[in-house]
Amino acid sequence: MDVANWIDQQETFQRATSHKLLRTTASRLKHLGFATKAIALKGDIKDEIVRKAKEVQADALIVGSRGLGYFSRALVGSVSDYAVHYAHCPVLVIKPTEEELNALKLAQAALKDSAVNITQTAEDNVSSAF
Repeated sequence: MDVANWIDQQETFQRATSHKLLRTTASRLKHLGFATKAIALKGDIKDEIVRKAKEVQADALIVGSRGLGYFSRALVGSVSDYAVHYAHCPVLVIKPTEEELNALKLAQAALKDSAVNITQTAEDNVSSAF
């Protein structure tokens, strides 16, 4: 499998996973009586969330917190911090439980390992092409 094909497959998988999560979450919130609109966005997530919230005239914006430490937050930025400062509407930031935070850290570590494997595979494919 070539790298471009693999990247396309990953994007398709991520899009499908994202849409499933959005549908599931919107359904749960609607069942609880909330008016919701779940929208998949592409681009710089900080800007896109704030822009879309304004575009749809959202009454409130609910975002999650990944539990980044001070240094990481300063280095890569925080979507929730950005939304709190720039959204036109109230922003509710949901912090993960300790169990959710540990699961998130494990998932991030697995993704990092995958990225290393992908890079190595890409390097192997390029060198075998020459």
